[in-house]
Amino acid sequence: MSWKSIKPVPIHAHKMNIAFLRQLCLGFLISLIVWVGSSQANQGLVATSVQPGRNPSPISFPAQLAAPLNVGVSMVVHKVSKLNESDGSFNALIDLVLRWNDPSLAYEPIKEGTDRKQFNGSDATAFLSQIWTPGITVANLAGDAELREDGVMVYPDGTINYNQRISGTFRHNYDLSNFPFDKQGLPIDLLSGRYDVNKVVFVHDQADVDSSGLRSDGIQLPGWKAKKDLEFNISRELGWDKSYYSKLETIITTKRNSKSHLPGVYFPFTLIMLVPTVLSLWAKGLKFEDSLNAWAGSILTLLALVFTVAIQYPLLQPDNIFYATFWTGFAFQLIMLLVVGTLYNPAVKYKLGDRYVVEEVSSVLRWMMPLGLLVVLGRMLTLSIYAYAS
Repeated sequence: MSWKSIKPVPIHAHKMNIAFLRQLCLGFLISLIVWVGSSQANQGLVATSVQPGRNPSPISFPAQLAAPLNVGVSMVVHKVSKLNESDGSFNALIDLVLRWNDPSLAYEPIKEGTDRKQFNGSDATAFLSQIWTPGITVANLAGDAELREDGVMVYPDGTINYNQRISGTFRHNYDLSNFPFDKQGLPIDLLSGRYDVNKVVFVHDQADVDSSGLRSDGIQLPGWKAKKDLEFNISRELGWDKSYYSKLETIITTKRNSKSHLPGVYFPFTLIMLVPTVLSLWAKGLKFEDSLNAWAGSILTLLALVFTVAIQYPLLQPDNIFYATFWTGFAFQLIMLLVVGTLYNPAVKYKLGDRYVVEEVSSVLRWMMPLGLLVVLGRMLTLSIYAYAS
């Protein structure tokens, strides 16, 4: 080959390549900035978590207290609002009561002239700073509370009821695998981060159960329902010092109203599957090319629906009922393309076998294909609804 036969590359082609590389690099930088920003935003919530056993100024456990000290817990949830699935949080207003006994604070009611000493607001905060407290923290409170009010009652036998009204944002990792037939247990976690289980343990007796609950009008979340009874789970958490620390999780059980989410997905999905099926299997005189075009449009429309759902519900897992429905739809489209390309293709169908046999198979498929799709989707929805109702 002569060097004269080699055509030089036009200058504008180099410019187009350079411009493309610049756009590619710019897009990569923007994606990197967005990824780093979202990572830091997610870490911002985690940074406020409490690590058990890590206390900057440990206080020795009082000698007059019997170890382990039982700390009773009761809670009234007044309001739950601003459920945010994207950043894993919800807002709540709660009344938290911690109860323990300190013999050093016992007194004679006749001598003191009262059967209980009560401190509110700043007086309660000042009183708490002068006595020993078990150092209980709300572990999943994101940042500082928007509202915190203290109240203390001291009884003659040394029993202390420490009341806290807290309004703030709480962290929660939402499980959306069963969306929109999902239940969410919104937790409020209490942790004994200062003393291990040999010194402080949580208890929740019948008196605490009777004084705990959720106000009937407490859930201010459109599309959600909640149980009035709270669930309390006591467990242990391993600290960085290899000791176990008592943990109590208060769970607000909520159910999503699925009716508001189903029409926007299943109505268009039904039309995407129904229209080309009717045209291909039932329309008389339809050309083979028109049938293929109908299924090509169905595939593109289903892809658009998938992208729409992914944008509208960005936290859905791949095994969600919506995505399972979409994968079933794609499988049905593939099968229908094979059926249309063989049994309904004039150039192929009579080469497959006897004419009457082909016609009989085609007549059976007219009913079997749509019914099969309905059975598969109905089974998926039934199992999801059953799990939701149980």
